[in-house]
Amino acid sequence: MRVSPVSADPTTADGLAGRGGLRAAVWGLTLGNLGCGLMAAWVLAFASEGGLAGALERAAVWMLAGVVLDMADGPLARRWGVASEAGRRMDAVADWATFGVAPALAAWRVGGGLAGGLGLVFLGAMVARLCRGGAVPSPSPGSGFRGLPTPAAAGLALGGAGLQLLTSWPTAWVLLGLAAVLMLSPGVRFPRWDRAGAMGVLRVGGAALALVIVTTLLWRIWGLAVAAGALAAVYVAGGRLEGHPGAAETGPT
Repeated sequence: MRVSPVSADPTTADGLAGRGGLRAAVWGLTLGNLGCGLMAAWVLAFASEGGLAGALERAAVWMLAGVVLDMADGPLARRWGVASEAGRRMDAVADWATFGVAPALAAWRVGGGLAGGLGLVFLGAMVARLCRGGAVPSPSPGSGFRGLPTPAAAGLALGGAGLQLLTSWPTAWVLLGLAAVLMLSPGVRFPRWDRAGAMGVLRVGGAALALVIVTTLLWRIWGLAVAAGALAAVYVAGGRLEGHPGAAETGPT
């Protein structure tokens, strides 16, 4: 007779130890995201004027690593049943460091005083965005986010700083301000591709492949910071206005 395996009882010592290991793994991802944000901020804060271009590239690498970790910790916590209020709060802190402090520093170092002042507005807008959450309370797949998600806002801000460094156009403070406004715009819905359904995943996969190719070309020509901004701009273009935004929000994003 075939005996099916039985998972460990979460009330036993073995079950508790297993859940503790899973929880530690998720926290490691979240703290890794926080570390990426702190490293990006460190690189930008202590870069010389002549070394800003290289600092932006290194900061972009750290921020992209943070995006990967941020995309993993929440879904894994929910899948493994170890999500907690403390974890959600730490995730919000990590997001604020990686997607708030680092791009605001980039804009200030490149754009000067005006961009620095808008950077404070940007940070405040991100705090409000993280406290409010942003997932649309709808049972339909791929229902999206109300307000611009923080990684996309960071991409816009970083891209603006990189573009201003290359062209001397005032894009650092313009895109920083735009990102702050969009984060606090619950009447604008942005796509949530991680819940888009099977056909949606196929469409997103094809679009992602095209975006990777275009981003790689932009990276080779203008650098990773501008490429990240272009990728964020494409995502922003997928948003749409709604007349009656819902009040219920869930989780930092």
